[in-house]
Amino acid sequence: MTSVVARVATRPWRAPVARVTGLALVLLAVGVGWAARATGRSLGTDTEPFFLTQFPTVPERWWWPLAPLAVSVLGAAVLLRRGRQLGTGWFLAAAFGLALLARAGSATAQRGVAEWWWPFTRPTGRRNEYAAAFDVVDGDPLGFVDRFAELVPTLPVHPSGHPPGATLLAWALDGLAGGVEGYAVTLMVLGAAAVWPVHVIGRRLAGEAAARRAVLLWAFAPSTLLYGAVSFDGMLVLVSSLAVAALLTGRIALGAVGAAAAFLLSYALALAPLWAVLTLGRARGLRVAAVCAAVGLVALLGLVVLADYDPLGAVRATHAAYQRGIGGQGRPWLYWVVAGPAVFLVFLGPVLAERVLRGVERGTAGARALVACVVLAALSGVMEAEVERIWQFAVPFAAVAAAPLMSRRLVEVALVTAALQAYVVELRWDTSF
Repeated sequence: MTSVVARVATRPWRAPVARVTGLALVLLAVGVGWAARATGRSLGTDTEPFFLTQFPTVPERWWWPLAPLAVSVLGAAVLLRRGRQLGTGWFLAAAFGLALLARAGSATAQRGVAEWWWPFTRPTGRRNEYAAAFDVVDGDPLGFVDRFAELVPTLPVHPSGHPPGATLLAWALDGLAGGVEGYAVTLMVLGAAAVWPVHVIGRRLAGEAAARRAVLLWAFAPSTLLYGAVSFDGMLVLVSSLAVAALLTGRIALGAVGAAAAFLLSYALALAPLWAVLTLGRARGLRVAAVCAAVGLVALLGLVVLADYDPLGAVRATHAAYQRGIGGQGRPWLYWVVAGPAVFLVFLGPVLAERVLRGVERGTAGARALVACVVLAALSGVMEAEVERIWQFAVPFAAVAAAPLMSRRLVEVALVTAALQAYVVELRWDTSF
């Protein structure tokens, strides 16, 4: 039985089943969302299936992102053409600079550089962001962990929707950075630093050339460009990628510790080690899964003993808070089980999304594992909107799965179209969350 499953999981498909299904999901999600708005019905956001708010006019600084995006895309094209002459360290240093320039530059059309910290200082941000819970943490971080399950109903949206580690890390980074501006820039820099683990993942699964292509595909994906500079989730890409890179390269204990830390920052990041496990296959994957489960259990038990943390109570309280809040505002499961994966595909950019789905048909490393994670998340109801921002952690996995199927010229096309898509969205829609 297991050999049959293994053959099904790796055997190439002759028909373009995945690409046709992906296109159908996007068309269905967009069509149903448009019909709902046309008839005055809400499915949970203003622009279903997307979590965006349209601007009435083009912003005055519409030209600000043009030069940074043009320079970064041109630099990426040069890296693709001449990068073989560079050592890995020099390539990654250049890729880091381009990733940072691209995400920082693209997030300027609406409010200039102040847009980098706007999500954290706008009126709703001051009510909903992690900073709104800093007063509860100040002076007693262990007490915050102890009382977290009890505090969840009183916490703002973001702190209540994540494990306590997210608020504690935001509190620590804000203190180290000296305020909201430094905090925003720190998140941006840490997010761009994911070029290193993304390269490790790609090299382990597909070789050096594909790894370099994957780094650039991730860095210029619309999801990365639009949210990498303005969200805590952009920084979490570094955390999840480091854990996965360790797991795939045989540093299983270290990767398991990283996976446990990631889970204490965001429940969604549990899918990152799952992707690694599925990608590794049955023999190695089961061993990695067992170590991750054991380390995660030890970490939770340690918090229970040392800080009286109530992990089950925290999860129940978070679910209840979600249902009382945005989850109870008319986000029907049947629609979002389709719309969530559709949005993920759209914000990969058209070329990367098509190649990922082609990778599913060909059985390239990580492609079918990514689909399994997306399907599991959609069916469990955790892809109900805000996928553009929250699912940034999975974009590197898509890039790694697609890179072996892409020539240098096709990667260049992907970078240009992704940058154009991000620029248009930046001009016409408010991507604040």
